[in-house]
Amino acid sequence: MLLYGRRLFTERLEQRSDFVNDLIRSWMRRELMCKYFTRILTIVGWCISSATRMKRLTAQLAEQFAESSRLEHQIRNNLKGLGYEW
Repeated sequence: MLLYGRRLFTERLEQRSDFVNDLIRSWMRRELMCKYFTRILTIVGWCISSATRMKRLTAQLAEQFAESSRLEHQIRNNLKGLGYEW
């Protein structure tokens, strides 16, 4: 009876340790997947933010070109009023 009890005890212990090891393995897999997933999201987020940033910068550049043209026209008119034309 004692031998049977010891064998049963070790089998249960091994089953529990397998269960714990499986939990640890699945947790480690999940952590690794989360790590790579966050890296991918960071790269994709950077690309999206870069594209958004470029849209904003090109729109700002277009506004600056329009303002530059308007100011150039105003300066030419002011110089024309002073008698300087080219």
